[in-house]
Amino acid sequence: MATAKRRVPDRAVNRKDKKQVRYSAESTQRRLPAWRFSTVDLNGPFSWPVNQPQELTILQRLRDFDTMHWSELETKQHHAISVDQLSKEARDRLLEIKQDDVDEVFSFRCSARERIIGIRINDIVKLLWWDPDHQVCPSFKKHT
Repeated sequence: MATAKRRVPDRAVNRKDKKQVRYSAESTQRRLPAWRFSTVDLNGPFSWPVNQPQELTILQRLRDFDTMHWSELETKQHHAISVDQLSKEARDRLLEIKQDDVDEVFSFRCSARERIIGIRINDIVKLLWWDPDHQVCPSFKKHT
């Protein structure tokens, strides 16, 4: 049995106005984070520890974060960091991996020193680095 082909109107295909999904800050805060692994940096100074014991720890932490809304996640421990506050090594690496078109990265605290670094776009985090020694954006204690 032959099926008739439907004709799609030109106005539906050739739109002058492009539809975009826009999130309000309020609606994003109520959403859960989503992880993008295709951007993980497998080389360089902050490379992801593939097939190493730390990788399981990272995945467990991401799973824990999965249950939290952004309003719960964005705290003193998990926060955005302006690119100009990153170490030179981190800024150079962003350039090398062609992710230097951002103003900030997002840091997730795993322990006192360990961090997961990614690029947050609304509720999606493009994962980049494993920072076990807090070197992407080193902090220095006062009076030391």
